[in-house]
Amino acid sequence: MKLSSLMLFSGVITALVSAVCPAWAQSDFPSRPIRIIVAAGPSTSGDMVARAMADEMSKQLRVAVTIENREGSGGNVGQIAAARAAPDGYTILLATSALTSSAQMLNPPQYNPIKDFVPLGRIGEVPLLVVVGSETPFNQWTDIVKYARSSPGKMNFATMGKGSASHLFTSILEQEFSMSGVDVGYKSVNQGIMDTSTGKIDMYLANLPPAAGLLSAGKLRVIAVGSASRLPSMPNVPTFAELTGKPNFSASLWYGLFVPTGTPAAVVARLSQETVKAAATQQVKDRIEGAGGFISVGSGRELQEQMESDFKRFGGIIKQLGLAK
Repeated sequence: MKLSSLMLFSGVITALVSAVCPAWAQSDFPSRPIRIIVAAGPSTSGDMVARAMADEMSKQLRVAVTIENREGSGGNVGQIAAARAAPDGYTILLATSALTSSAQMLNPPQYNPIKDFVPLGRIGEVPLLVVVGSETPFNQWTDIVKYARSSPGKMNFATMGKGSASHLFTSILEQEFSMSGVDVGYKSVNQGIMDTSTGKIDMYLANLPPAAGLLSAGKLRVIAVGSASRLPSMPNVPTFAELTGKPNFSASLWYGLFVPTGTPAAVVARLSQETVKAAATQQVKDRIEGAGGFISVGSGRELQEQMESDFKRFGGIIKQLGLAK
């Protein structure tokens, strides 16, 4: 065989191998360990949910699924790392709805959660609760609204800092009910909860676990919940959907799994299937409920729609409040 013919034949073989290798890789997926990046520290609610998902997905996929905690900058450290990871299915991000707000706090932007991630599916939701001290005169949400409107600048509320979920949702509620208050930022959730129980803070939009002890002790009470429907454990507490008259109005954090954009469609389909399957297990259900939430399994498409809505919702309030750094 002449050299020119041999080179041509070699080129054809190389092209054919290159064409089929991706298909082989996808049909063999996964062939090595997968990591789930959690944009928060160990023992946080997101970390606990991620570990439950990792345990179940490891059994289902028959490879090790490990957790990598990458906390910092309101979740941006881990989310940027995941966005820049190889789009091969071996890096997954577990994120909350903060994914759609924290990205917009960066100036200039470092990534776009809508364009840089493909949702695999929603796992669950954790509704926020409006808690007040049991010795305060606030027995229902309208009491807070009346106080804030009649005493401008006096009503205060605890948050975990500018741009946190508690801050953004409280700011949205201020707009919705035409009231205003003073944001008191805390580094410790427990301290914010404690100061609310003593009346030093008028209200706190928090999730259940850090408030559970003081609620059981009768030092806090819940006057509104952010879930779409009333919680079975609090049947007499109204939702914001009821209070606003808007059926779709909610103040909840969701958990979801994502992969970087560019991940092969076959790999996305496989991981989406395994995400939904894992989320339906008792272990994951227990972890979500332990975080004060409930299982709310949704497809990647459903989570994409929710992300787009939240991105617009949070983007407007972040811009209005001038929170971009």
